[in-house]
Amino acid sequence: MKKGRHFLLFIFLVTCISRVPLWGQFFTIGDDPGKAKWRQIKTENYIFIYPEEIDSLARRYATHFETNRARVMEPLDINPKRIPVVFHPYYTRSNGVVTWAPKRVDIFTTPPAYENTSEPWDVNVSIHESRHIGQVSHFEKGVWKVLYPLIGEQSTGIGVGLYPSKAFLEGDAVIAETELTNAGRGRNADFLQYMRAAYLNGDFRDWDKWNFGSYKYYTPDHYVIGYIINTAVRQISENYFYPSDLLRYEVKHFYNPSVLFRAFNSVAGKSRQHFLEEGQKILTEIWTKELESIGEPTTGERVTAKEEKLYTDYRYPIYVDDTASIYYGHIIAVKEGFEQNRSLVSIDKAGKERILKPFSGYTSPLALGKDGKIYWSESIFNGAAQLQDYSVIASFDLRTGKIKIKKYNTRYYNPTPSPAGDMIAVAEYPVEGSSNLIVLSSDKQEVLRKIEAPNKGQIKEIAFIGDTIYCSVILDKGLGIYSYDRVRWSEVIPQQNQTLVGLKSDGKKLYFTSDLSGINNLYSFDTTTGTLHKLTNALYGASDGYIKGDTLIYAEFDHKGYHLARNHTDSLKWEEADFSRPYKFPLAEMLSSQAKEQTKLDTIEIVDMSNEELYPSKRYSKLGHLFRIHSWGPVYYNVDNIMSMSYESFYDLASLGATVYSQNTLGTAITMLGYSYHKGFHSGHAKFTYTGWAPTIEIAANYNDRNVRSLTLARNDAGEVYVDQKEHLHTPFLHTYGLVYFPWNLSRKGWNKGLIPQLQWTFTNDRYYSYEKSEYLYKHQLNYGIKYYQTLPVTKSGYFPKWGFGISLMGGCAPWTGENFGNMVYANGYFYFPGITPQQGMKITLSAQKQNVDGKIYYLSSYASLPRGYRDLTPTEAFAKATLDYAIPIYLGDYNLWSVLYFKRMTIIPFVDYAIDMVPDMKQSLYWSAGTDLLFDIYPLRFNVPVSIGVRYAYTGPQSGNRNYFQFLFNLELP
Repeated sequence: MKKGRHFLLFIFLVTCISRVPLWGQFFTIGDDPGKAKWRQIKTENYIFIYPEEIDSLARRYATHFETNRARVMEPLDINPKRIPVVFHPYYTRSNGVVTWAPKRVDIFTTPPAYENTSEPWDVNVSIHESRHIGQVSHFEKGVWKVLYPLIGEQSTGIGVGLYPSKAFLEGDAVIAETELTNAGRGRNADFLQYMRAAYLNGDFRDWDKWNFGSYKYYTPDHYVIGYIINTAVRQISENYFYPSDLLRYEVKHFYNPSVLFRAFNSVAGKSRQHFLEEGQKILTEIWTKELESIGEPTTGERVTAKEEKLYTDYRYPIYVDDTASIYYGHIIAVKEGFEQNRSLVSIDKAGKERILKPFSGYTSPLALGKDGKIYWSESIFNGAAQLQDYSVIASFDLRTGKIKIKKYNTRYYNPTPSPAGDMIAVAEYPVEGSSNLIVLSSDKQEVLRKIEAPNKGQIKEIAFIGDTIYCSVILDKGLGIYSYDRVRWSEVIPQQNQTLVGLKSDGKKLYFTSDLSGINNLYSFDTTTGTLHKLTNALYGASDGYIKGDTLIYAEFDHKGYHLARNHTDSLKWEEADFSRPYKFPLAEMLSSQAKEQTKLDTIEIVDMSNEELYPSKRYSKLGHLFRIHSWGPVYYNVDNIMSMSYESFYDLASLGATVYSQNTLGTAITMLGYSYHKGFHSGHAKFTYTGWAPTIEIAANYNDRNVRSLTLARNDAGEVYVDQKEHLHTPFLHTYGLVYFPWNLSRKGWNKGLIPQLQWTFTNDRYYSYEKSEYLYKHQLNYGIKYYQTLPVTKSGYFPKWGFGISLMGGCAPWTGENFGNMVYANGYFYFPGITPQQGMKITLSAQKQNVDGKIYYLSSYASLPRGYRDLTPTEAFAKATLDYAIPIYLGDYNLWSVLYFKRMTIIPFVDYAIDMVPDMKQSLYWSAGTDLLFDIYPLRFNVPVSIGVRYAYTGPQSGNRNYFQFLFNLELP
């Protein structure tokens, strides 16, 4: 009986949060350039799909997937079915995604150019994403296998959405990349740097606070907390196969929602919270002992006069010694925090700060040129393809204060000006793989030399010493430093597994940050003697060193972020160090030791996918693979409407019927076919979206949602004109449309920007009587227009962007409808402004619409809408509206109510709307409303899905009678 109650509760939860797995299942990452020609290699375990120009690179990735598969899957005790792996080489952001419905793996092959890593990207990502394949494959078994014939691959998505936490999944994948290699995030000081500062300052939080985050306190991502908990389980239980035990338990006990809390108790003997506390205790003990042994810490003089209240990072300081610059004597840096968008800032000698420019979110460190410019690289998009961008060189002129971007049709990273100022060296990452050292002329930035990286490695950063160029390079055995003397490459620091970032030069010395000691510290390497010295002895971390004369300016880390500090070079530690004696991360060593001791694999077979005879590639037809049916169901549901909660009738969300969904493996073609039954109507639905070309194309049709209507202009007994509407029983209504739009992403220089031209044709078979033609005519409506937006990103603690605007210019007409319909124009603009506090913000919206109806009978469907609170009214001939919203976010203390609701924030948004509707020779109609939205940001039932829920109240003007209007508000803030 108890199990039956649990099962009913399980069904209820699946129903209530059905929107959650839908996002995970019907997830698209974007589209590659339409010109790409694709190939595939099939093995027993994978189908590798890739653009033909990266054949060698794809085979390298495939080799790692196949070779590491047995080791990665062993702790999961599973042998996954064959799965497609799609390689995307045109996007500059390194990532990997495992998705079900349709099941596939998407790998972005461009290696990370700025992250503090020492391991080849193809090794890291193949292990990490393989672990996710194994984890998710557990939910192809048990009840989820039984559900597959009923709903398709959605069954797996629902299981993964309901049960294992994101922290468990990501933390376990980090463990895999750590224990199976000599690097991985578990051996990277950056990964746990914040936790070191937090724990040693007494910041111990419970599971909910680390998992759900905060608008006031910095919280690392799920990878970190998941790694701490999973590692604590592994150390205490000594169970190498714990991930398999946990997932099998969750699959077996699917009917019991409390499995989310009981799984750890049943598998590991204690609760998840217990292992979090144990993990915190283990790490605190390790770090406390290390703190006692490091000696006198290096603490620099704080550069900024004001200490930030909330978490803030200051990075990449540059001292300006150009007397012709208005910033002479200032320090230029990049700032980002809970209350501040990423920005370029200047700090004067008194520590007073000034914001100079918005700054892009994905950039290299700053580098100062002799020409009075600061250089960096950033990514910008090219055209409408969402998965194609370029890394370009940007500069900030210290004399004019202007930012310029030099665009190349390639990917240039980490620009470094030469000491003489006549050259700029960059790292180039071709689509095909490997990397090149590129030397450009400073004046025209033309290519002077192009040198392939040593052993086809990944060049990270560059420094000049005289005529010699030094580069940090990631190769198969780790990260090293190599020099190029215009003839050949020479090894300077051998390949090793510690991180090395922020490479700069001064005199004959190289300066950089490394976690050689287990903490990020600044180091100096003498290129003439080959000696390495540790300069700082940071408590939690030091980075971004910049030498100016006898002063070191750098970023010093604590639990409130990176702040800028300076020290006299004579006061630095200057302790001799050696990369051959690196710090051993205790937990990472424990994991690797456990994996070696408990593995049941005798040998690891090296699968060489470069052998084209054994593993031939074949053409992958985009047309032949346009449709891939992956999910279906015995009900009708519209994913787009469910996701947006935007629907005119309840049956638009879900109703009796059936649905089939298809999405091709490349993610460029999505098809929905559905049948619904509602109010006696048997309806058909179809929708197709294609993003594989420059324009996105969307076609949809709905048949028999209601009966056809005929409309005729008539007069009543009082002589008043009205529209007589009749419904024709048993005559199905047809609504169809075709939409073409270009979603151009123009984001750069710290602004989110885009331009979207669009054209939409709509047809319905409702009949409108034409007196000119003495017959009923169908309605065709053609809408066209262009939208532009430009906003700053929303800060972590904010609600609206601090600055921004958007403009829409739209038009509409109705061809082939005679005198029935005219045409219209519509303009809309919205504008964001800062509020009184950094968290608050204001939005003003202005809109106007004009319908040209001279000699016409009917109005076109309107773009404009009346003020909030009005219903059953639409704008007529000439309409204008203004609205004002003011957002007031209020921190709620990250409060957990009985483990049912986790409250993060309340937002109050008072608003005022005012509109005027005008018809010639008639009295103007004035509409206004005032009210407020009250929203709560919560996490219900401990599910890791942020929900915004609340109510809208509006008091409307007299046109419909003074009244109080209430509306329920609900939104899932999915990433």
